[in-house]
Amino acid sequence: VLKVTSTQKNVTCYNADNGEAAVTISGGIAPYSYKWSNSDSTSQTAQNLVKGDYVCTITDSNNCSVTQNFTITQPSSPIGLITSIPTEFTASSVTLNVNASQNGIDGDLGECTSEIGLVFAAVANPKITDSKIVLGSNPGTFTKTVEGLLGNKVYYVRAYSIGKFGYVNYGNEISFTTQKNILKVVAVSDQTKVYGNAEPKLTYQATGFVNGDSNSIITGLLSRTAGENAGSYPITLGTLSAGANYTIDFKTSDFKITKANQVIEWNQELDFGCNTTDQVQLTASSDSGLPVSYVVENSSIAAIQGGVLKINRAGTTSIKVSQEGDQNHNPAVQITKLIEVNQSGNISQYWEDTLLFDNSTKNYSSFQWYKNGVLIPGATSQYYSEKPLKGTYSVQAKDKDGNVIKFCPITIDGQTFSKAIKLYPNPVRSLSELTIESDYSAEELKDSRINIFDLSGKLVTTINNVSPKVVVTAPSSTGIYVVVLSLANGQHKTINLLVR
Repeated sequence: VLKVTSTQKNVTCYNADNGEAAVTISGGIAPYSYKWSNSDSTSQTAQNLVKGDYVCTITDSNNCSVTQNFTITQPSSPIGLITSIPTEFTASSVTLNVNASQNGIDGDLGECTSEIGLVFAAVANPKITDSKIVLGSNPGTFTKTVEGLLGNKVYYVRAYSIGKFGYVNYGNEISFTTQKNILKVVAVSDQTKVYGNAEPKLTYQATGFVNGDSNSIITGLLSRTAGENAGSYPITLGTLSAGANYTIDFKTSDFKITKANQVIEWNQELDFGCNTTDQVQLTASSDSGLPVSYVVENSSIAAIQGGVLKINRAGTTSIKVSQEGDQNHNPAVQITKLIEVNQSGNISQYWEDTLLFDNSTKNYSSFQWYKNGVLIPGATSQYYSEKPLKGTYSVQAKDKDGNVIKFCPITIDGQTFSKAIKLYPNPVRSLSELTIESDYSAEELKDSRINIFDLSGKLVTTINNVSPKVVVTAPSSTGIYVVVLSLANGQHKTINLLVR
């Protein structure tokens, strides 16, 4: 009679094939043959068995048979793999914690585990064919920092184990989103504009691009604190953006509006006294639109009232115009002009070849004659003579106070000396009738005028539409006056008038 005793070794790792079954035979007639179900073994022992049921049939030489049943078991579950949700992560890294341990009372003890690690990908259910990090080969607790990640991206992670027999086991899946990448943006310093000019585009420098990005991903513009007066204004981030994958770390600087320069324009000649008005509206202006100020050096010659320059007496002085600036403008460069107030009527033709400067008041101490605006060397007396007298002659005389005064010129054509003017009565009482008579015809007097000046050069009376005989009213104040007949050709005839 065949008798069978048996032994077995169960699978020690989940889904492994290290199970084993063996039989021992007594009785019967040797030799014995062995046949195993679900196994290729033909010996007493069947190895590399997986979980399952097996039957061994033993036959002796008399063809007597006996069977032995086996049930090979394995751990009820693979090793437990738990990945915790991360709490520490940046734009490019994350720290993960994994616990690999026996899973349940009858769980795998990890005896057959050859590799434990992490797999991660940008899609769910990552596998070992995706990105993989090996943590070890034995169960335990692992902490691993994963680097080289992309910013602002969702990643899926799970732990895995590989058994010595090739079985791959995956743990729970977690997901996390990396932080955005930090892009440092620094506003360029010393950005300015001049008050009133157009606003420039504010510039910056950006660092911290990753994954081949560059300035081309940046959209929008920097801005600044509102204000248009000269001063400093902090630059702000405005609408600047680097897209969804970046957080901008912005460093400001000041934008400065500087004061504008201004220029005074003044195209005005200030010559008076020769048949001209004794006051004029001053026309200087600044291109800033700010009001200008005037100062006359010698107010006894001229003074300013409400922007009007009024002449007081003959002489030469200067006038300055300025604009001192304001919050948004620098002071303008001052302009200085000469005021020349000419004395009328003191020059007359005495003879055909001689000119006379009338110094009957004895107020002038020195003289200088000019011809056609050019100084005549040596011509420094009260008289000037040359043949022929032809041209425009004038005098600069210095009075007893040292003031240099220009006198209105006389134009001599060399042909009309014989003609003259006369006054009667002369002397005349103030406010009485006075007749001015000349040798000129009405045609020669066309467009001429008669001006009466006092000895300070102030215009007292002007008579237009002159005829060969004109009746006027004498000045109201007593004194010596100069009567000047000015012809259209520029020639002047003068005569003194005494008012009592």
